[in-house]
Amino acid sequence: MTFRQPKLLPDEPAIEDSFGAHERIANALATLIETSEGGKSVRLDGEWGAGKSTVVRILRKRLSGNNTPRDEKNPRTRLFVYDAWIHSGDGLRRAFFESLIKDLRACDWIQSESDSAKFWKQKLAAMAGKSKRVTKSTQPEMTRSARVVLALSVTGALFSPAIYSLLTKALQGSPAWLLWGLTSCGAVALFSIILGISAPHVHILLTKSTLDETTETLTDPEPTSIEFQDEFERLMCDVLNPRLYPLRKLVIVVDNLDRIEFDEAKQVWILLRSFLDNPTFRESGWFKHLWLLVPIASESYLSKLAGTSDADSGKGNTLEKVFQVRVALPLPMLRPWKGFLAKKLADCFGADEDGSHEVIARLLHATTVGGAPTPRRLVVFINELVALCTERQGDMPLSTLAAYILSRDMVRARPWQVPAELAKVLYSPTMEQDFATLYLHAEKSPDSLYLLILPNLQRALEMGEPDELHKVLLSSPAAHDVLDQYLIDYFSRMSQSPEEAQKEQAIFLAFLRALVMFTDPALSGHFSTGFLTHIRPRIDRVMAFTISLDLSNPNIADGVDAYLKLTGDVVFAGAKVNGLIHAISAIPDTNSPIAPGAWDLWTRSLIELLSNERIRTAANLSDGRRISLPIPIERWATICESMGANPFEAVVLDMIDVSANNDNLSDWIVAESLPMNIDNRAGRVLRQELRARGSDFFQLVTKKIGQVFRARTDLPRSEVLTCLISLVEVSHECTRPFLKELANEGMFMVWARENPTMMSFTVDEYFIRFSILLIWAQDELAPTQRDNFAITVANTIRNLFKTGAPNAKLVVKVSGELILRTRIYEVLSSIATIAAGTDDILSQILFELCTDAKFLDVARTELSGEGDASRPQLLVGKGAEIVRKLLFQITRHLKNRPSPSMEQTA
Repeated sequence: MTFRQPKLLPDEPAIEDSFGAHERIANALATLIETSEGGKSVRLDGEWGAGKSTVVRILRKRLSGNNTPRDEKNPRTRLFVYDAWIHSGDGLRRAFFESLIKDLRACDWIQSESDSAKFWKQKLAAMAGKSKRVTKSTQPEMTRSARVVLALSVTGALFSPAIYSLLTKALQGSPAWLLWGLTSCGAVALFSIILGISAPHVHILLTKSTLDETTETLTDPEPTSIEFQDEFERLMCDVLNPRLYPLRKLVIVVDNLDRIEFDEAKQVWILLRSFLDNPTFRESGWFKHLWLLVPIASESYLSKLAGTSDADSGKGNTLEKVFQVRVALPLPMLRPWKGFLAKKLADCFGADEDGSHEVIARLLHATTVGGAPTPRRLVVFINELVALCTERQGDMPLSTLAAYILSRDMVRARPWQVPAELAKVLYSPTMEQDFATLYLHAEKSPDSLYLLILPNLQRALEMGEPDELHKVLLSSPAAHDVLDQYLIDYFSRMSQSPEEAQKEQAIFLAFLRALVMFTDPALSGHFSTGFLTHIRPRIDRVMAFTISLDLSNPNIADGVDAYLKLTGDVVFAGAKVNGLIHAISAIPDTNSPIAPGAWDLWTRSLIELLSNERIRTAANLSDGRRISLPIPIERWATICESMGANPFEAVVLDMIDVSANNDNLSDWIVAESLPMNIDNRAGRVLRQELRARGSDFFQLVTKKIGQVFRARTDLPRSEVLTCLISLVEVSHECTRPFLKELANEGMFMVWARENPTMMSFTVDEYFIRFSILLIWAQDELAPTQRDNFAITVANTIRNLFKTGAPNAKLVVKVSGELILRTRIYEVLSSIATIAAGTDDILSQILFELCTDAKFLDVARTELSGEGDASRPQLLVGKGAEIVRKLLFQITRHLKNRPSPSMEQTA
């Protein structure tokens, strides 16, 4: 793939909000400024790099109507930003004042050529500096040497013609060369004298002028605090005069206060207080048109500036006096910052063709402590990634480079070690080698792979991944030898004692899951065929020392399955696994805060273990002997509930049982049944125990419930009914004799009364339900007691199903609901017999039942003669023909309504 040169990102505040919160906060601030009276200062809190300057930019854009500061002319609201970082080192008051006036002139609040503009121009010029012109005159002074030179020069010039004339006459008749020789000697002598004159003397001779020097001296007129306040007030009166400009508002933003040195920041703080916490200003009309916004990253830093100690910062005396509004900028939420990151990565590196950008987001998320990375951190991180990518020229995946950059700030034993937080998100066998290459700034080479092979082998084994182990073994010819020696040492240590084997069980089973690759010809073909021969006995030895299976290990089932694949002794392995499964132990500390989650894991591991076909076969778990679980009955009830609802897991229920004895377990069920727990845990456990322990256990439970009924005749009828209905739902066959026994003892007559001490009753929904259960239990209505009350109750029940008196609708509704819930369909034939030819109420009940799809399916099946004994029986008993006749009539009216079984077939 061709390397594409990435580009760096600028580290500057954004104008558009990529995170959502910035724009909402900016809009809120803009609304406050536009609708509220000024004279207030606002703190904008946010971590360094969280986007405070972005909020300021968005706020400026909102207040200016999308105009740039340069294009904005005579606005209603002007936002002026004083960047304390840019002006660091300048005279504070002068720099602030000059910047403010320049900004106000730019927006025409101070109009050009106006008197105000001229005044402030002069004021700025005065502030900018004062000059002083100094002129120095220097008079040349003739030294003695200069005077001699000057005299010789003048004398030589005046007398040279005369000397030449005298010499001519004196040497007349002499040879010509003598005249020229004397003349030449004189010229040379005079030239030598003049050449020896110093430069200053020559300068004097040549110029003969005075030296004038002019200099300018500048002063630094930093105004005092009083001068600054006076000038600031005058400026505000000019631009925020409420009579001339009633709608104008000025927002002053002091940005980057937390970037400058503390001493400078302290001076800025004093400046702010000089005009914000000034009683004189507060009385001025312009003050209500002025706002101050100060972005700050650290409250402790601000408290320190304000002179407030940490102990007093909570009181807010100083800060609350200066800042009337506080707005906190949160760290970005997960989705927005990931979107921002994706956009910036695409800007730098192009489209995410290999999914690296998404991996980088996950890496950042995994290594970010305290919420989310700030926008600035993301920009700095991406720029580091650009630099490293440029160095590598595309020889490594972008995600690997990102992981290495993030690892540099993490605690590691070696600089090239891959931290666990990163390995959870991005892992490959060569990742640590890549880290080493990046650390050394070297070319990619397999030379260092041998040094890294053992950590990679350990990681692959501990992960229990055969594919990963296969990749590591293929990476170096020496890898197989390293693995062999490592396993010998590790297995030897594990098999020293049962305690060691138990302690290392999770690691041991993970190793086995990885070593399964040697049983797959497609993976093990490149390696020695004798490897398993000497490893298998060591594996069996470790397992021999294992005393129990730890079901808190989520991979326990896969580990045991791997052992059965790797064992060298199938008979021993099967017997060992069988013994371990039948010796399963519970979690010791059931009161621990982590107990609910730990129990869920324990239950899932149990299900996976017993659902594994290889484990069931090898351990002969289909021999009918249930696995006894030493767990609390409460936890057993939860297991019955979760597994019973899943047909696949229900198979496991047929292999297990709780270790509690019959008495303890039956006592728990009775206690849960009276009153019945809202989630009917007792019913679920009783149904499971009926399968596990048989009808004798069920009879033990009903015997104890009957004892409670007889001892407590004051039990609320609602509790009694709930308990009885739950028993019927669990087993018709076992509950019916129990109900008949209670009926023979007259318990139904007791429950029919509104009050156990009174011989009266009311026909309500409780009475109707008791009547249905009584008829079903006796298969008829024959009072066992011949007293007047019992006869009255029996006659009332007959009238219920003959006439429906006193409330036919209630009789139909309650009867239908109970029959559908308990599926005691055979009671309908008994009702037909009791009605004695008056079939109106029975017909209504049947019609109500036929609105239920399951009942209608049963009815149609039995009417067609296709029913079988495994399904609920409907047409049985003396009144069966009456019920058949009525059902036939009803189903004819419902013939256009398809049977649910037919819908499923279709």
